[in-house]
Amino acid sequence: MTLSLSRRKRTVDTVLSLPSAAEEISRLAHRLRCDIPSARRKVRRCLTELAAGDGTYTERFGDRLGRLLVRGWEVDSDDGARDLIRRLVTTGTVAFLPNHRAYADPLYLSRVLRRWDLPRNIWFAGDNLSRLPLVSALARRAGVVFLRRAVSGYDHAYRVGLHLYLTHLISTGRPLEWYLEGSRSRSGLMRPPKYGLLECLLEAASRASGRPVWVVPVSLTHAPLPGAAALADEAEGVRKRGEGVRWARGYVREQRRTRGTVHVRFGTPVRAGDYLASSHGRPSAVHALGRDVRQAIGHATPLTPLPLLSFVLLHGAGSHTATGIQRALTPLLDAVERWDLPRTALDTLRTREGVRTQLHSLCAAGGATEVPGAEEPVEPVFRGRRHLTAMYQNQCLHWFWPRAAAEVVAVRASRSPAATTWRSMVRDLRGVLRLVSCGSGIEADPLLLHLAVAELRHLVGPALRDGRARDVRKAIASSGLVLAPQALGTAALSLLAVLLKIQPNSSGPGIVLDLMPAIAVRPVEVPPQARADILLDMRRQGLRNPAAVRAEIRCALALMTDLEELQHLRDLPCTEGGTGGGAHVSAS
Repeated sequence: MTLSLSRRKRTVDTVLSLPSAAEEISRLAHRLRCDIPSARRKVRRCLTELAAGDGTYTERFGDRLGRLLVRGWEVDSDDGARDLIRRLVTTGTVAFLPNHRAYADPLYLSRVLRRWDLPRNIWFAGDNLSRLPLVSALARRAGVVFLRRAVSGYDHAYRVGLHLYLTHLISTGRPLEWYLEGSRSRSGLMRPPKYGLLECLLEAASRASGRPVWVVPVSLTHAPLPGAAALADEAEGVRKRGEGVRWARGYVREQRRTRGTVHVRFGTPVRAGDYLASSHGRPSAVHALGRDVRQAIGHATPLTPLPLLSFVLLHGAGSHTATGIQRALTPLLDAVERWDLPRTALDTLRTREGVRTQLHSLCAAGGATEVPGAEEPVEPVFRGRRHLTAMYQNQCLHWFWPRAAAEVVAVRASRSPAATTWRSMVRDLRGVLRLVSCGSGIEADPLLLHLAVAELRHLVGPALRDGRARDVRKAIASSGLVLAPQALGTAALSLLAVLLKIQPNSSGPGIVLDLMPAIAVRPVEVPPQARADILLDMRRQGLRNPAAVRAEIRCALALMTDLEELQHLRDLPCTEGGTGGGAHVSAS
């Protein structure tokens, strides 16, 4: 312990000797109206709280402990990114920003980086994990920085200490790692970013001389998701269990008992300094960087079998069989290949045995229940399990938004063919994507819009080119793939729930209740966390004007009406053969 404190003291002394430290402390003393020695002592205490060690033996022990904890998990990585990541780590300072789903996420990324012979990351974690005495002491020595979950706006000394410590870490070149969302997602969708640490990184990068600072987005996709049942309970309002010794013992047992795969993918790296150079102010630079990072995480997230299977199960009715599910998955799998989306192991869903294997995995995770004594049927996803199944679906749901948005715009075009132009349809596409992405953490970025435009052209291009816009409905029904009611229904309902909370006197609730059964969306699929994330996004966008809120309500209600019409199209038989509901699993 003495050695650890000695190393921490040396680190604090090194940070306080930085050229920028004296100026920062002087400004702090002026702001707090105290003398410089007092301000320096305040910053020193904060740095002592933040400073992490770099003990070699502790790192080795941590590696062995980590391997023991996740030994049942296969970590699948994109080795094509190895040379690029290695070059960035060698020539600059890299900050890895993954999405966050499980407590063990740092161990999965660490396994990939160690496999590539890269140095261990300095990992920033919430101070709720520092309540475990032995674990927190070992973690500090191994390079874990515990951050306060809540920092008062008046705690200027802590902010100064964090800025200085990040400046020091950048100068050492050690890779950094933290989670842009701040905490684990309970809905499966990415959460809106937390900008505090990102702002500190840009501040420190502006002072760094010689070493470029790179931000590397990282996508983590789990199959199955560790601790999914507890996350689903918390999404329904169950109070989160505190991180204590008893909790840690139970988590280790569950982690060692669970077997699965984690897919680690790296997004396109961005240089932090470029945002400072191209932005008119630091706040806009921070927001632009956060937006680009979460978009890159979404682009890097591959489609995997479990989310695709959950998508079909969640919106089916009645009992399901492996044969029926395989039949429903076929048009989806064909579409994914046509869209050329990032994917892994989806070919297993083209066989009956592959579907049965994934069904067993979902049943083991608690997302579905097998019927006792039956070989094939799987019970429908019950109310108590819908959150859990939706979490798997939502990991990759954003890849279905372009096709779903194209269906909505195509239906609108069929109603008023005389007023329809290609430019107006593209404008509508952008509006639909903006609506459904609110609060999801994945904004309507150019890639999703590009995919939506291509899908719209594929869907209705011939009819519009020949001046037969009224035939668009027939084209949609005969396509054998109608995704909008499933892919957009929950997002539209979530948005309306928040808008009507902001402006409760609107006439929307009755219309929503009328439309919900038609688009097969249940209120239980809208977890409280998702509504809170939408509200946070709206506040950041400045949506406070009552007139603007009313306009958003009208747009959301129009979207619900479009989804109802598409639901009817999906349920109608096609004259061209087959059924309009190619992705629909009907009751047996």
